[in-house]
Amino acid sequence: MRKKQSAEKVAKRPDKSTSVKLDTGPLATSIGFALRMASFATTQRFHEAMRAFDLRPAQFGTLVLIAANPGVRQRDLSEALRIEKANFAGLLDNLERRNLVERRSEPEDRRRYAIHLTRDGQGLLRRACRAHDRMEAGFQKLLPARATKQFLANLARITVE
Repeated sequence: MRKKQSAEKVAKRPDKSTSVKLDTGPLATSIGFALRMASFATTQRFHEAMRAFDLRPAQFGTLVLIAANPGVRQRDLSEALRIEKANFAGLLDNLERRNLVERRSEPEDRRRYAIHLTRDGQGLLRRACRAHDRMEAGFQKLLPARATKQFLANLARITVE
């Protein structure tokens, strides 16, 4: 029932070409609002790029971090991605059910698990990274290389706060 309702809502949205341009008032100079709008646009593009792989942003980020850090602990992944431990366990369970990752108990402490990509996970991630690279290239065309570097540095400063 929910899907039908949301599909009806989408169908009732006005055509973008006929929508009224609103005065954004103080939002026009709001860094937070600009970040929100940019986040929305980039997330939409991400979902389009990853549709074929059935990956959400947190899943893709998890696979990338595991590939770069084989044997990483679940807790370290959840902290790096800023995902609550309880939510991250479900995310990892889903990736494990899809045979993309595996948990291996650590020899020194069998209560802890080292997370690794499976062969299927490695293959899917390679293909997904190519799609991600194409998406990123589109974003990078919007800014000169020097501006991109500065933009990322500025975002990193905000993220640390």
